[in-house]
Amino acid sequence: MGLGYAESQVALRGRLFKTGITVSSQPASLSLVRDFIGRVTERLQMPRGEAGQCVLAVDEAVANIMEHGYGGVSDAPIEIDVEADSACLRIVVRDEADTFDPLIVPDPDLPRHVAMGRNRGLGLFLMRRMMDEVHYRAGEPIGNELTLIKRFHRPVRCAF
Repeated sequence: MGLGYAESQVALRGRLFKTGITVSSQPASLSLVRDFIGRVTERLQMPRGEAGQCVLAVDEAVANIMEHGYGGVSDAPIEIDVEADSACLRIVVRDEADTFDPLIVPDPDLPRHVAMGRNRGLGLFLMRRMMDEVHYRAGEPIGNELTLIKRFHRPVRCAF
């Protein structure tokens, strides 16, 4: 699949917009993902803090898929679909890795985590804290679908 990516965009009645991107599972694709989500949040004119939370949450989700789901295989697909309406931004991340429900992983004991000098293992915790909703659905027979939702706390406009 290479480092390339495919991006599509559609304006929909009743929604501000819908867009998507497919990247390969190589670590260099993370910058494409961050840029893509950054462009989406810019188009929606989201407040900088909320936009940064969305970028970081998706980056963590995709990095986890690359490392844990695909085990470092660099040519597997990761799909990201984004849809916005007047109430929220909905980001769906799909992969073809073995099914794994991240929602069963408990939050870490932060003081203990820090005391142990750990600087990894907080991705799921961060996603849960930065997004308003996190949902998981297993694909059949393989694959995973993670939905991240960020509600808008003020009206947004789509700036194309």
